[in-house]
Amino acid sequence: AITYDSKQKCVMENNPEKEVPCSELATNAFNLALKYDPGNESAQHMLATVTADSTMERASNKYIKQLFEDYAENFEHSLVD
Repeated sequence: AITYDSKQKCVMENNPEKEVPCSELATNAFNLALKYDPGNESAQHMLATVTADSTMERASNKYIKQLFEDYAENFEHSLVD
């Protein structure tokens, strides 16, 4: 599960003393993913989410389909626990 903890700090691996906004690191990671795989629907969606990109009106059908297919394996387990 994805959670938010306001006490969590993000740092660069090469400079762990300097705090960096977590959204900046996430933006960089999703941009890098798209550089190597421009058709990565998950990275496109997450980048738009992290950057609040208003040009993306909704998640793509491909992304939604994959999201539900990936979750299907755990659906019953999540109901029980």
